[in-house]
Amino acid sequence: MRVALLFSLCACLAVSNLSAGVVLYNLTALGPQDYQYDYVLTGLLFSANQELDIRFDPTVFGTLSNAQAGSGFSLVPCCQPNNPLGAFGDYEIVALSDIASPSGAFSVDVSVLGSVQPGVQPFFINQLDANGNLLFNITAGLTVPDPAPEPASGRLIGMGLLVGVVWWAARRQLRSAVRRT
Repeated sequence: MRVALLFSLCACLAVSNLSAGVVLYNLTALGPQDYQYDYVLTGLLFSANQELDIRFDPTVFGTLSNAQAGSGFSLVPCCQPNNPLGAFGDYEIVALSDIASPSGAFSVDVSVLGSVQPGVQPFFINQLDANGNLLFNITAGLTVPDPAPEPASGRLIGMGLLVGVVWWAARRQLRSAVRRT
């Protein structure tokens, strides 16, 4: 019984970590080699001078254009992939003040090289000084295709597992008690 409860507690704690901030994306085809990435920032808190930097692989992407930033953010001009040769492209936005719930249009148009299908990209959240110089990296991750399971559905799955484990343990204990009598 104790093992079952410990397992269910660990499962719930693991599921609660699913609610951490993510960068979701929707990909829209604009042409045979042109796409638009639309980003949704969920569960991310930004302080003034914190930067979101989404990287574009120079072996996949040709150019970045028409970048947009949501309200409260400043858009840094896009760094193009392969400029210089082998360098990643960058979509960068910087928070102008503390932002608890980022909103607005976060997007960038891209062209791909050849017949490569674009997908997830690495992202970094960095702390900059007042002059825009990098102080340190706060976190890093990968963008996630939207629609992704909402954090609430993850918690619901965790609760279902918890109920199942408790039911199984109680049934096992009841069978044990019946056998002893």
